[in-house]
Amino acid sequence: MNKFVLITLSAACLAISGYGGELQDYLDRGQAQEASKLWKARLSQQPADDNLRFETAVTEVIAGTQELAQKWHRFGLQSGFEGMVPFLRMPIPRNPQPEAVTYEQVRRALLDFQTSLNQAASDLAPIQDSSTMKVPLDVQSIKLELAPGAGTNEAVRITLWSVFYHMGRGPQPQLSNGLVHFDVGDARWLEGYCHLLSALIDMQAAYDGRDLFNHTAQLFFPNPVTPYPYLKVRSAPDLSYDNIMDAVTLIHLLHLKLEDPQRMRSARENLLSVIQLSRRSWRDIDAETDNDHKWIPNPRQDGALTRNKITPEMLQGWNRFLDESESLLQGKTLAPFWRLAPGESGEGINLEKVFTQPADFDLVLWLQGTAADPYLEKGSVSDTRFWSSLNQAFHGDFLYYAIWFN
Repeated sequence: MNKFVLITLSAACLAISGYGGELQDYLDRGQAQEASKLWKARLSQQPADDNLRFETAVTEVIAGTQELAQKWHRFGLQSGFEGMVPFLRMPIPRNPQPEAVTYEQVRRALLDFQTSLNQAASDLAPIQDSSTMKVPLDVQSIKLELAPGAGTNEAVRITLWSVFYHMGRGPQPQLSNGLVHFDVGDARWLEGYCHLLSALIDMQAAYDGRDLFNHTAQLFFPNPVTPYPYLKVRSAPDLSYDNIMDAVTLIHLLHLKLEDPQRMRSARENLLSVIQLSRRSWRDIDAETDNDHKWIPNPRQDGALTRNKITPEMLQGWNRFLDESESLLQGKTLAPFWRLAPGESGEGINLEKVFTQPADFDLVLWLQGTAADPYLEKGSVSDTRFWSSLNQAFHGDFLYYAIWFN
């Protein structure tokens, strides 16, 4: 048997075993939930296979995202104001027959998504930094099926790629090829993103949002179950008087009772994990010497999906950002306080205590400054000039790169 035949047979065996082709087929058909069950079973039989471990985590994240999108579609999530709330920023097509939705169902949808994220992070954690894993995936062709059982009706399908760009409110590029070869640096990146999204859910779930839902859910869902059924009658989908007043009410009611303080502590631990994993991810990425369809390239590589080049100055700035963020979350450095008198210095906000000794949340009082009073201390305050220089290193687009870099 010649070498060409051996290589061909080996490639076929890899595709059959789930490396690349088979997984891509499942995800392109919008069958992430089915893939997740199958890959979990395979991983239980082959726990030392890092490629399989990464693929399993990918199916869990995508299946969790798809399940969340399916619920938003069932409940008729509507465009216009969903961008005001994290995890509602998804390009959900209109559902002409939306179901009624309760506060408990919305909260449960987020917590179920968090369960998927936590499981994915747990599956990724055993992958060592020395791993040689490599998983090819075309990220542009992955579909999310929003109405299971509806067959090939494209009206109830969206792409994962569109979700990613809709959440960031950036222009969605048209790619001729969405192929990425994910390696160990990307495994750390995905693990970190799971912790980041879990932290955001923790921060929302720490507070009782029932009153907020009862007064403003009609901004997001056509049929919310609340004590005020007349609020469902909306005069127009645009900036009508009713919509504007409902939006004002949303801001007015952002004074939330603390319900589960442990979730704020969990959010802080998750954010610290994000920082640690980002450092590990970039150590792996910066050490790479190939140029093979990179998800996040180092300064010597090209990105598979973007023309944006990473410069050494960006990487240096990112590492400084991680150090400063960690110091803030540990309370070693204080966040600047904006109500100090001219010339006054040395007092700032202890963010560690904001998370470990949380209180009721009131947006207006935080903007005014008095909500920060219990957390004000004398000490080393983060230099605002650092944050200005950081944005300059990223050519004014630090937030964009931060979302990408994680």
